[in-house]
Amino acid sequence: MFLKLIYIALIFTYLLPSNSFNFIFASELTTYPTTKNKSNKKYNPDLNKSLEDIIKENYQLLTGYDKWPADIKRLHLNSEKGLKIISDNKNFLIPLNLELEIKLHLAIFGSQLGYYSLAESYYLEILNKGKDLYEESDTFLIDALYGLATNHMKSGKYKKGKYALETLLAIQKKYLGEDHPLTIITRNELFTILRINGPI
Repeated sequence: MFLKLIYIALIFTYLLPSNSFNFIFASELTTYPTTKNKSNKKYNPDLNKSLEDIIKENYQLLTGYDKWPADIKRLHLNSEKGLKIISDNKNFLIPLNLELEIKLHLAIFGSQLGYYSLAESYYLEILNKGKDLYEESDTFLIDALYGLATNHMKSGKYKKGKYALETLLAIQKKYLGEDHPLTIITRNELFTILRINGPI
């Protein structure tokens, strides 16, 4: 847990812009298209504001904790409320970044509650859909990839966790360099998996 907290702190220090939310939120410097294709759906500012409020409330609930807060179930329930808003309003045009942020919250908090299979499905969806929205080096995708690796390791899927960390390490080497603190931490976590579990 201590190593994970250091990792999160370093993500915040080195990768996120100063005016962004926290480690689980997408960078404000990213452009957010709603879809790659034209749509006849209507844009609803109030609906989007509701989702933004849920995201901000989750951030406020996390503020001030140096480890996972005791009210993590509330964070997950908030995120489920956001998903229900999305599901109940499919006739409206919802920006993809808001949908993916809500699902990232569900993945992160769900994993903490032991909902590993559900969290994995959200992480994979985020990484798949996010390729159309974010650059490879965007902190949002990096957070999702690290979360997926952590989720795999917690659920005992070490081979999948190893693959996710190797993918993350390759991205960090490419954009941050071999000697960057985040690259070193990921390499150390990968080494720990191999040391504990042997050849996978």
